[in-house]
Amino acid sequence: MTAALADLTIHPASVARFLHREGKSFKKTVLPAEQLKPKLMRRRAQWMRYQTRIDPTRLVFLDETWVKTNMAPLRGWGVRGKRLMATHHMAIGR
Repeated sequence: MTAALADLTIHPASVARFLHREGKSFKKTVLPAEQLKPKLMRRRAQWMRYQTRIDPTRLVFLDETWVKTNMAPLRGWGVRGKRLMATHHMAIGR
């Protein structure tokens, strides 16, 4: 049976149709795994509370158009109607 499977060719569209029939849809949400660390979660919550005290007239827009963000897969299959919460470990400081 293993030899027969070695010659098996599966088209990506066939896999996509199967996953759609199983209730999966293609998602585009990937978060950095660092966001799940308790210390960073507390700091993010603190930052969100602080944002209400910032004077909008003092904000500066930084155009990060050329920042390279394509180093991680940005898509995956997940349950239809629900957000896919995948994580990606960044190699910062390594």
